[in-house]
Amino acid sequence: MFKARSTLKEQGVLYPDTGGEAQHRLAFAINGRSWGWEDKGGKRIDFSEWTSFVREARRFKGTVILSSESLIELTPEQIKRVQTDVAHFDTEIIFTFRPLPNSLVSIYQQYVKAGLHLDFSEWLETELHTHINERKSRLWRRHSHDILIQRWLDLFPKVTLIAADSQFPDFLFRKFEEKIGLQPNTLRFEDVSNVNRSLSLEELNALRSINAAVREAFTWDEYLYFVRGGIRSATNAIPLEQAGTRMGLPQWAFEEAKQEHTQQWNRISQLDIERIHGDLDAQISKTHISEVTHTDFVPNRFVAELIRHYHFYDATQKIGTKKLIRELMVRAGLKRSGTFIKSLARVVNITKK
Repeated sequence: MFKARSTLKEQGVLYPDTGGEAQHRLAFAINGRSWGWEDKGGKRIDFSEWTSFVREARRFKGTVILSSESLIELTPEQIKRVQTDVAHFDTEIIFTFRPLPNSLVSIYQQYVKAGLHLDFSEWLETELHTHINERKSRLWRRHSHDILIQRWLDLFPKVTLIAADSQFPDFLFRKFEEKIGLQPNTLRFEDVSNVNRSLSLEELNALRSINAAVREAFTWDEYLYFVRGGIRSATNAIPLEQAGTRMGLPQWAFEEAKQEHTQQWNRISQLDIERIHGDLDAQISKTHISEVTHTDFVPNRFVAELIRHYHFYDATQKIGTKKLIRELMVRAGLKRSGTFIKSLARVVNITKK
């Protein structure tokens, strides 16, 4: 949607640019959570960003889309605030969904890409045998789908769930287009098919080792630009089939995740919502099973490819103007004034446009 936002606007649909491909900043503004490591430079987003978005949405004569997976972590009180602020809209909540057995490897990898260095087996053991009981860990705050859908349904009567179909990668794109009235093929799967791809077991082990080495030494910004961004650039340049061993779920974890999925789906089926999905059982049966969850081996070829594909420009191009100006002032020995930096950054951004 971010890449197609000009086309969307021509079709009467606003997908606001809020400083990222998705509107995570707005979700953080509502729930008060910081982006990144809270104890090491993670930034809190001011609530005014949410109110600015609401004003922009009110001015637009058409459909407005707000998209962020982080909205799933809103409390009932925060959802009530959203309901109040969008009361003048005919609002529909659309969830996307993947069966839990198909998701666990991907979820774990996303956490590693954010700094986790816990071994996969230990993580699975902790989440499936301990945290699942209280459902307070981030995994269960975001993936107890029956609870979360009910939470939004309590305040918004129109709720739809679209289950992604791994057998047809563009299924989610086509069904979403139909749901909001976009012309066919407005959303192009090929534009994002290799963005933030899965990591091989060898790549993941390399990243976990890096995380363990830099977690105490780096700030969140340093990690974001020079580890997370750099690894993403490098691995996106290497086809997954050439990257090493494919990660999979151990059989015991698959069985427990399948049981949890079944219980959630049965409860979801009883809710008064629209469900759009393919053959979920067929998808679950294709979950990759592997008892190999760890290796200390990192092939020399991968290290060479990582260095060859690590582009400094790609790792740094998302650094904000304000951060660059602050660094220049420090190097020049000038006093850092927050107001001055913001004003200068604003002027530079205008000049760039």
